[in-house]
Amino acid sequence: MKPLLHHYGLPWSYEENIMTLMVRDPYCLFVYWELAADLRYVITRYLGCAWENVPLFLQLFEAEEQEGELLHVQDFSIDPNVRQWYLNDLLPDRDYCSSLAVQGREGCFYQILQSNRVHTPWVRDRVKARRPSLTGYNRTDGDWFLGYKGNTDSSGPATEKERS
Repeated sequence: MKPLLHHYGLPWSYEENIMTLMVRDPYCLFVYWELAADLRYVITRYLGCAWENVPLFLQLFEAEEQEGELLHVQDFSIDPNVRQWYLNDLLPDRDYCSSLAVQGREGCFYQILQSNRVHTPWVRDRVKARRPSLTGYNRTDGDWFLGYKGNTDSSGPATEKERS
């Protein structure tokens, strides 16, 4: 019997320009995006290079509660063919959003997509709480909320192991 994915022939792309940010736990976010072919074409024409050579960046911002301003947290230089990323080692009880940007020839960043805004959960005991790792960690049991002690892993693209 064929797997369900192959049986229905789900497309690799829906040709939409979309970016979604989700909370994995108080210390980690997951973001995925899709760029339609027409937007990729405009970007490559503007920069004068092939899509594989586009200087693409994932940007992370923290949103201020009172001010409503976005504070730049970090930029990640990413391969243009990557479509998802884990953002690790974040602070609990904070608002975050992300964007996808290209770096122009003059060095300026041009935002091409922006995600939704998310809030990382509050942690009961911030002193005892540690960043949980994916190894030996049941994502559904809520150990992170009770101060689970684990190892720290770094930010990066989702791997096959992490997706399963």
